[in-house]
Amino acid sequence: MSGEFTEFFNRLPLIELTDEVESRDFPPKDGKPARKSLNQHGYLIQVDSRGTQLKRSIRVDLGRAGIPYAPGLYVLDGVSLNGNQWGDLEMLRFGVRLASVPQIVQTLLQQEAKRAA
Repeated sequence: MSGEFTEFFNRLPLIELTDEVESRDFPPKDGKPARKSLNQHGYLIQVDSRGTQLKRSIRVDLGRAGIPYAPGLYVLDGVSLNGNQWGDLEMLRFGVRLASVPQIVQTLLQQEAKRAA
């Protein structure tokens, strides 16, 4: 069972967020007011076809509210995906939302990684 579980989760891109939040200020442009952007630092964790784990540094836009996520593992929330007018799958450009991976799943993934090492 745990092998099937790990294989399933290896197909999902996981997002590991840290507590680091970056603020960027943009000056007024073309008659639009200045704005501020808040991004949370994290890592996109993927497993390639050979089973090698790839970890890439990313920033997650926190939107207008600017409320950071708690550090931990997340997956892309389904509300962040949309079908466009031609029937193609799209990810929202702004306001991407993440869903927390439950602690029990995180523990199982860590145990499986220790066994594999």
